[in-house]
Amino acid sequence: MKIDFSKVRVQMEFEGPSQTVDIRKPLGNHIHQTTGDLAMDQLARDIYFSAQPVELTQEQAQAVLEAARQKFVCPVWQGLEQQMNNNQKKEEEVAS
Repeated sequence: MKIDFSKVRVQMEFEGPSQTVDIRKPLGNHIHQTTGDLAMDQLARDIYFSAQPVELTQEQAQAVLEAARQKFVCPVWQGLEQQMNNNQKKEEEVAS
């Protein structure tokens, strides 16, 4: 799935409008600082320096979401999770 980490929709208030948040740099840095895995470190670089959506495997998506849960407050990681779910559904529709 492709994820655009520069355009994560976040709803910070229950009744307020959502806003677009760029999480590339804080998420990339967090993964870089906490991983012991070279592949995840490379993915952290890909996220940090991305100008386009980043292609993730299902396994990578789960690892990135777990890192986002450690780094960010609920509305931010929920916005990322929603984007992942929406993109996965779109890809499944195209494939069928």
